[in-house]
Amino acid sequence: METVTIEDKYIETIKPFTDIQTATNIALKRYIIDLITTKLAELSSNDNNYKKKYKLDFVSFSEKTISDENYILRLEQQNGFINWESDLIDWEFNYKGISDWKQKLQDILIP
Repeated sequence: METVTIEDKYIETIKPFTDIQTATNIALKRYIIDLITTKLAELSSNDNNYKKKYKLDFVSFSEKTISDENYILRLEQQNGFINWESDLIDWEFNYKGISDWKQKLQDILIP
């Protein structure tokens, strides 16, 4: 467990409403929810950009790059070998990140 210092002006303002521990937990929960939803918006935006670029969702794109040699050749001609491969890595990070952060958000919202 970590210890934090809270400025006296905040403690004095909270006292008439609730105890400091309850207020701190509520404030921290709201802050974390805000951080996670901001992260989810960023990851979702990146995911949507890749969907538009490749006209596929991540799973379909990933499967095509594994199984369809002609598709890979077209990608290499259009975008360059390194470009689509690095996009795949970044897209996977975003795609999995969305799932991971949604789970963390759910864990916070539904204890």
